[in-house]
Amino acid sequence: YVVNTGRNGELSPAGEFHTTYQDLEELASHLLPAKRAEWNIPSGAPIDVAIYAHGGLVDEQGAGESAQEWVKLFTDARVFPIYLSWESDLLSILNDRVQNELKRRGEIPTGGLVTMLDDAWRDRVEGIVRVVGRSVWQAMKDKGRLITYNTAGRGGGMQLMELLAPQKDTIRLHLVGHSAGAIVHAYLADWLVTQGWNIASASFLAPAATVELFDSRIQPHLQSGKLGRYAQFHLQDALERAEGGAMRLVLGYRRSLLYLVSNALEERAHMPVLGMAEFFDATVAPRNLPHLQYRVAPSSSATGATKHGNVDDDTRTQASVLAHILGQSIPLP
Repeated sequence: YVVNTGRNGELSPAGEFHTTYQDLEELASHLLPAKRAEWNIPSGAPIDVAIYAHGGLVDEQGAGESAQEWVKLFTDARVFPIYLSWESDLLSILNDRVQNELKRRGEIPTGGLVTMLDDAWRDRVEGIVRVVGRSVWQAMKDKGRLITYNTAGRGGGMQLMELLAPQKDTIRLHLVGHSAGAIVHAYLADWLVTQGWNIASASFLAPAATVELFDSRIQPHLQSGKLGRYAQFHLQDALERAEGGAMRLVLGYRRSLLYLVSNALEERAHMPVLGMAEFFDATVAPRNLPHLQYRVAPSSSATGATKHGNVDDDTRTQASVLAHILGQSIPLP
């Protein structure tokens, strides 16, 4: 159930979860019909299919652990699982580049990065990442886009969905993306609509996509009804500003990844990012878009997330995503 993509968004034949075109054919022609039979779903009746795209801080081992978890969650709910792994270990690359830059400047603190957590240090990290990391982020975003929009037609997402296309009238399709996985799904959703697909739901967890990408690739289809419903789960700004997770341990940076994306990695500083409460509240929430719901941790019982990195493995958030996929209510507020 794992589809692994790598360079230029193409299928990756290497690594723990290597994927070939024949694997995609097996998934579409055998695994999906087998689950339909196992769950006693008649051939002409719809089957729920969810495609999960992980975030940008996930290495291969983390992707394997996440895949096991989400595949089981979907399968237990009788939702056919597809886990899209796209080799996007941003954090280790940023760590190497920041450390090398600090060494070059003679600025490695004797106590280690994690001891320097004041605002001046956070601003310093953002400045360094702006210099050494922006090209890495852009390359990762390009990889996410090329999973669908590979000019040679070899994007793993495109190939998968072309193989599933003959069954699209009996597939209720759901897209679930965490962090940078929302970038992957924004492009995939837009392309799917042009190919005649209807998308039953999208669930974005702390999306690292820009508001601009949401405006161009998601909102038009939500308004047209080609995307049936949209749910978003993100953190209050106070949690984003004092996360203390992987970014702190590796870079000594206490803000969340989304702050680093907005302030350092995107094309301009303070870029509106969809998963950040300050931007969502100012730009998206006031639009009152049809069939759009959002829940914010920790104020909502729909999510128990405490930091960016655990929005995807928080059990309450996972239960809310499954409820959204199945057309059930999500806890309020």
